[in-house]
Amino acid sequence: MTSSVITTGPKESTEPYPWILHPVLDYLLCCGGLLLILALLVCAFPDAFRNDGSLSKSIVTFSLIALSMPHGLSSYLRVFNSKSTRTAIARKVVILGVVCVIASIATLFSETAWILVGHIVFYLGVQHLFAQSYGIALVYCYKRKYYWTKWEQKVFNLVAVQLVTFHAMARIFSQDNGYFITRSFGPAWFPIWVPKVSGALLYASLIVFIGVCVRKYIKEKKIMPMPAIFLLITTFVYQGMLPFLTSTPLLSAMAIAPNLHLTQYFAITTSYFIKEVGLPENVKFSQISSQLLKPTALKYFAFLLSVGFITTILIIPGVWNLGGMMGFDRGNVVLAVFICINAHHYITDSLIWKQRDPQVRKLLIS
Repeated sequence: MTSSVITTGPKESTEPYPWILHPVLDYLLCCGGLLLILALLVCAFPDAFRNDGSLSKSIVTFSLIALSMPHGLSSYLRVFNSKSTRTAIARKVVILGVVCVIASIATLFSETAWILVGHIVFYLGVQHLFAQSYGIALVYCYKRKYYWTKWEQKVFNLVAVQLVTFHAMARIFSQDNGYFITRSFGPAWFPIWVPKVSGALLYASLIVFIGVCVRKYIKEKKIMPMPAIFLLITTFVYQGMLPFLTSTPLLSAMAIAPNLHLTQYFAITTSYFIKEVGLPENVKFSQISSQLLKPTALKYFAFLLSVGFITTILIIPGVWNLGGMMGFDRGNVVLAVFICINAHHYITDSLIWKQRDPQVRKLLIS
């Protein structure tokens, strides 16, 4: 799967296609539609989704095999398959991998290292979730020619990424019973007043952001695109659930893995990949969803799913068993591997998804 210049048919409109894949797919995969459906089902049938129930475990297992590892692999495919990306950051990604392995091993030997690295990686994970939603919201805005000035975008980023991440962290790290999957974060890091202050700052900035949107409407007669609004609302609602989810790890995995971040990532990376390798002759951007069942996309999915399956079923459990044979607590080894994989993915993503890069911006917004 080698990269090539994107091609379009002679009848392609000069206007950007307003969707990433397709209106229905976008609302389900990118804007949090599946997450909302799951939330409704959990509320309607709580017994079926109880924490130790077979349905809950099946959802988590499916998400790990079919979505979690393949979504990370799509980043590495982007790094090493695209010549320009490989030249620019491949060495950094390899060095970063070594650093993450060392940090993860340190958590097995030192409780202090575990607490420090665990907090950092949890922060990176939550920030990663909000940054992705923010980035996709920007894509929808630019596709519909809803442009932000530099200072407007800074306000947007402050609300949608920075302050919402800090508020989520303040709420989680000010409680004594927060868990990172199966291991406690330890004593609260923040006094109880910190989340109150962070919440006040968040809501104050949200009011400022709404004012910015109203000002844009008055001056430009433009309203933020509905997919972006829907996505931001879903993401903010999810932020409110985070402290509760950290005390129920299985529900946390259900909420995060199959129904928000991972589905967003698959939609955006699939769209990007299809455009990067080149659309067939006479296929318009608006017909990109028609390529999802074509050989190019099917080979892409098959590669991610097969390697993801092998990694999830064989390689990662093999590392867990090796750690246990070496005398380490198996649960701590599981967390160390989780930290290594996810920390590497979070930072790698921050390197490859730069909308200021002309080629990246072209393929995301076209």
